[in-house]
Amino acid sequence: MYLPMADAQSVRTSEFDAAPASASLVIASHNTMHGVFLGDLIERYRALVPAHRVDVLCLQENMPLSEEQAAVRANAGTHAEIFCAELGEFQCVCLPEHPALATLIRKAFVLEDAFLVPLPRLRRLNWVERLYIHGGEVTAKYALVTVARYQDQRLTVANFHLETAGDNAHRRRQVAAVAEALHERGIHERVVACGDTNAFSWSRSGAMRVITELMEPLKHVAGAAPKTTGEATHYFARQRENLLPHRFACMVGRFGVDHPLPYDVICSDLHAVKSGKVSTEESDHDLVYAELRWP
Repeated sequence: MYLPMADAQSVRTSEFDAAPASASLVIASHNTMHGVFLGDLIERYRALVPAHRVDVLCLQENMPLSEEQAAVRANAGTHAEIFCAELGEFQCVCLPEHPALATLIRKAFVLEDAFLVPLPRLRRLNWVERLYIHGGEVTAKYALVTVARYQDQRLTVANFHLETAGDNAHRRRQVAAVAEALHERGIHERVVACGDTNAFSWSRSGAMRVITELMEPLKHVAGAAPKTTGEATHYFARQRENLLPHRFACMVGRFGVDHPLPYDVICSDLHAVKSGKVSTEESDHDLVYAELRWP
């Protein structure tokens, strides 16, 4: 499992260690923007995953198929299952209680367990939050944890999408809930935790510091620190969903008023050989990845 050098025009990388790893695995994470451009995402993943030897792909904002899509894809129930079928050699972990999170992992891994971690909920939304949250109501949030074995070693993958509403203190409490769940089950070694943090910061230069503080509970419990570079991954100018505030943000962003931030992160206690992002115009989030040294 090795990540070759990628196209410099579409991928930016940061090398943590010039020495080649004897064995490594590549983790990627992507918010799919509810699959608004599903066909384009299929083509993107079909090219990107094999080219970069991705072993685990964590997806957020996975969606059930529409009636029209289901008629064409009889053996799939969500977008993630379509991606899995198109990629081949992957198995899809997606629990029906919360299908918005899905983890695709190569069949070389033997799945041992998968479960949801309930995250702390907001009591209510303020009037601004009700404008841009789907349905305008507080919904339950979870993290999807997948436990698998490869080469007689266990890997724990926690896939999350932290609350859009609320503040960073609330999101940190959600991270702490994930860390506590891993510790209670004794699966807090060889951990990868990744996803969309929604860690808003008015300061672009201080955004990575905010994320580091947000993810500290995972570092404390599992030694899992951010491995991504801190480059911006979320762009308001690319929000092309149907809600009026999203359309307004997109319109304003296209006039050059944007506030790109590094929302998406990969954390691990494994050593990072390199990491980077892939510009994905099919979503308002870029895909992030990290090559991690496998013990």
